[in-house]
Amino acid sequence: MIHATGAFVSEFAQIDLPELGKIFLNQHIANLAKESLEEILIQTKIVPRKLAVENVEFPFDQMEECIEELDLSICFDTGHLLAGFSGYLNGGVLEFVERYYNRIVELHLHDGRLPRIDHKPLGYFDLPVRDLLNDLLERNFKGPIVFELNPEEVKESILYIKKNIPNAL
Repeated sequence: MIHATGAFVSEFAQIDLPELGKIFLNQHIANLAKESLEEILIQTKIVPRKLAVENVEFPFDQMEECIEELDLSICFDTGHLLAGFSGYLNGGVLEFVERYYNRIVELHLHDGRLPRIDHKPLGYFDLPVRDLLNDLLERNFKGPIVFELNPEEVKESILYIKKNIPNAL
């Protein structure tokens, strides 16, 4: 799993720029990220599908072309999407899974909501946990599901699943 853009880029995401400026800046950053990912693939000789780009605080649609062209995988972070970090506001969690399922190899599972709240235990906010887990079960998802939470929040999330979606365990 890799963050194709770093913490410095997330600072740019919070700057109030004219729309044309944001588009130009994001495209430039996406191009730089693609060059870096290409170099990683060349230097490491890793199979591209073994490298999963996480949806982070950068418009995911700007990374989509790069992911397709380099034939990379995706690490889907549910909380990042719900918090609005990924700019994927034209769809929700289930829509993201539907669109990118053939590339999703890992899931970071935590709750979140707009504006900018993520890394919360399941059941707190907007994550459609039951629908998501049932969808992944139906699709026979085999990738790792990672709780990006502290130990107490992980326990709380597992109890939430046991109580509300017991068939998912």
